This record gives sequence, C-alpha cells and structure tokens, in this order.
Amino acid sequence: MLCIPIVAPDNRSALNDIAEANRLADVVELRLDYINEPDIPGLIKACEKPVIATCRHALAGGRFRGSEAEHIAIFNRTIEAGAHYIDVDAEFAGRIADRGHSMLIISYHNPERTPNNLEAIYARIMRARPDVVKIATYTRNVADNLKMFHLLKHAAQPTIALCTGEVGTISRVLGCKYGSHITYASLSPEKRSAEGQLTAWEMQKIYDYSSLTPETKIYGVLGEDIARSLSPVYHNVAFREMERSAVYVPFSVGDLPAFWEKFRPILSGLSVTNPYKERIVPFLDALDPSARSIGAVNTVRKEGGKFVGYNVDYVGGIHALERRCNIRGKRAVVLGAGGAARALAFALRQYQAHVTIVNRTLWRAEQLAKAVGGNIKNYDYLASDDYDILINATPVGRDHPDETLVPRQYLRKNLVVFETVYQQETRLAREASEAGCTVVSGMDMFKEQAYEQLGIWWPNLRVDKFRNRIEELFDDLSRTFLKLH
Repeated sequence: MLCIPIVAPDNRSALNDIAEANRLADVVELRLDYINEPDIPGLIKACEKPVIATCRHALAGGRFRGSEAEHIAIFNRTIEAGAHYIDVDAEFAGRIADRGHSMLIISYHNPERTPNNLEAIYARIMRARPDVVKIATYTRNVADNLKMFHLLKHAAQPTIALCTGEVGTISRVLGCKYGSHITYASLSPEKRSAEGQLTAWEMQKIYDYSSLTPETKIYGVLGEDIARSLSPVYHNVAFREMERSAVYVPFSVGDLPAFWEKFRPILSGLSVTNPYKERIVPFLDALDPSARSIGAVNTVRKEGGKFVGYNVDYVGGIHALERRCNIRGKRAVVLGAGGAARALAFALRQYQAHVTIVNRTLWRAEQLAKAVGGNIKNYDYLASDDYDILINATPVGRDHPDETLVPRQYLRKNLVVFETVYQQETRLAREASEAGCTVVSGMDMFKEQAYEQLGIWWPNLRVDKFRNRIEELFDDLSRTFLKLH
C-alpha cells in the first residue's frame, strides 16, 4: 500500500494536502507532530482513505516536544476520532491503555544509523503485540537496505521496514518486492517526511510499485551521485512496455567491493556510470570484446550465474554524432579521460578520426592517448582552431549547469560541440548554440546507449518494435522527473 504523509504546518494547509492525497494514496498518514493545533476529528473526517495517526517525538526524529501526558492525550484523541491506525514509538507503546478499534503500528526509529541487531529489535516490538511492526533507520551504506529486505522476508507479522537517507531510497521501492506492508511517498519533494522519500508520482509513474512481486528481477544504475539520473525513467518505462517483470533502481554506492559482495546475488543487470566504469572491471567474470578493448564497462548482464561487462557508450556516442556530422578523418578533442571519454575516443579511432585528449590529470590523459594512438594537450589547446569536433566527456555542467571547461571565445561557427551531460542544458551547450556551432545533445547519446542496453539484457526479444513507444513515454515522463529533481 502507498501511504502519503501530511506534513502541513496548519489545519487549512493539511486539508488541501489531504484532498490531493485522497486521489493518489491507499493510506493517508497524519503527521500530527507537524500540524499546529491539529483539528484531529476534522482532519480524519476529511480523509477518504484509511488514516495512520502519527505524532513522532523529537527523540525519535519527529517534531513533538510536549510532555508524555500531552503525547498520550493526542493518541487517545485520534483513537476516539476513529483513526484506522495509530503509529506509536516503541518506547511509548505500553502507555496506550486502550487502542479501541484502531490498529496499532509499533515503530522503531533510529535517525542516526542502522544498527546490527535489527532482529532483536523486531523481537522486542513483537512482544508488545502490534498489528504492524515498523522499523526505519538512517543509512549512508547501501548494504543496510539488505538488512531491511531480510527482515521483510522473514517477518512473522505485517511489517514496514525501510532505510531513510538518499542511499536508502531503494528500500522504499524494493520493499514492495519483499512484502513491505506499506511504503511511504510524498506529495512533492518539499513535502516529504523523511530524507530519501520519493514522490507518489515517482512511485506510481516511474517504479509502478504496485506491480512488484517476489519474482520481479532487479536492475539498476551504479554510481555515486545519481539522484538526477534518467536511467530509472527510461528502463522502467521500457520494462513495462515490453511486459518484463523487472524493476530498475538507483544504487548510490560509496564502497564498490562491499556493494558487489552483498548485492551480487540479487542482481540481474546494471548500468554503470561515474566513477565505476573502469573500477568495476576486476569484479566481473567476463568482458565482451568492446569492453575489453576500451577498458571500461557501462553495462553488466547476468548470464548463467556469471556477470559479463559490455560497453555501449561508444555506440550511443557515435550514433548521436553521425546524425549531425561526418566523423571520418576529422580532428576531435575529447575533454576527460574516464569511462565515457575512453569509449568515445575508441569509437572515434574506428572512423580514422585524429583524437586529442585534454584532461586535468596528466597520467590518465597519457594512458588514454596511448591506448587510442592519440595525442595529449593542455586546456590552452582549446584556443586553437586545429580541431573540428569538441566532446565534453566530463561531468562538468551536470550538477552546476553554469560551469564550463570551455571559454566562450573558443567556440566558433564551424565547430561541432558534443555535450554528453544530458540532465539539463549546460552553459557549454547554450554558448555553443549561440556561437553557431553544431551542437550534439547528450540526450541523444543517452537514448541510444539505453536502447542498446535493453538489447543486451533481453537478447531474445525484438526490442526494436518497442523503441518508438518507449521514447515517446520517456520524453513525457523525463520532463516531470527533472522538474522534481
């Protein structure tokens, strides 16, 4: 079930939010610790869906700071008003004398970390005879999500288990696969009740949470800073259109070896982005020829229990470039020396292009230039007119669109500028367009490589017959997604 929390500051705002939540939610949660002097009977009456009444104390990460007697009095009022559920922190559960007809959710919240003794905490909650167990803990370690999945798989009672924090976002989606009784989503990013909470729109339109089952296969994008990645939008749309029982989630990872050890058993495939395109290679069982020659991987597929790495960045990049210009024999400057830069440099060499690498870290530039038979230059080289194609294969402009590595005066009318950042228009793309350059979009490259990934993951399926519909839906949903982020 999808629960939308109401975190408005006053009764009037809460009523407005309830009206919207009534359209989207299976359950509405009244966060009474947020609402100033809440009209409890009026708010509950306004809810057309079952109501969870919650008044979280500041000690458990909430906002209520009154006395214990005041805290208990609020719960008694919600029971009298007919709340379907009351959500009580574990330390206060024994002080509710009569729950009436309300079902009791007993919660454990840890706003600082995910402890290792979750099973003992679960057993302690069970002794209080709840109708629903809820455990929510903060994490910066993606592997903590697996602890929640383990709890859900072995739950003896209806259970809600999730990790808060951006790294815990996957628990809100995958919890549905593992049987979480309720998952929480906000009306908007500004109205979320916990860090890492997705919006109801994302849960429904992107992840299609209600369709997830224990048999749903898990795919995802592996990276460090991927909150704005459009990969979940594209691939979840594609899975639905192709009628695949699969879901695609963002894996925000700080420790690659630990992630691979813990998550390998549950994965069916991955997209790989910065900074792991090269780092993941030693963990894979095999590489296809393109990934082996490039030395970087952006796609992983599970094949007979083994994980095989592929690289389709070069396909996406070359196809995007080919539509706008003639590549063969041209002089190309590649900014960067990471996984994307490597793929594009190798692809350019297949078209007999003359490749020059410009990168802040000299030794990486030297390695790549040697591998592709190219040259290295420093950033001053950009002031020359000795090149025909300029490719930004760095993340500069992704998080801060006004940042650029290329001064405006270096852009000229006969130059082809390929901006691989796709999440928004960057300063480089805007100024290149103003200067009359031919601008190649990173979105074109993104779509091409995402399409190629589908063919790798589902080799026995005619992916091409779904492509137009996938891209039509993706274009529509991605606009809303980027506004939210």
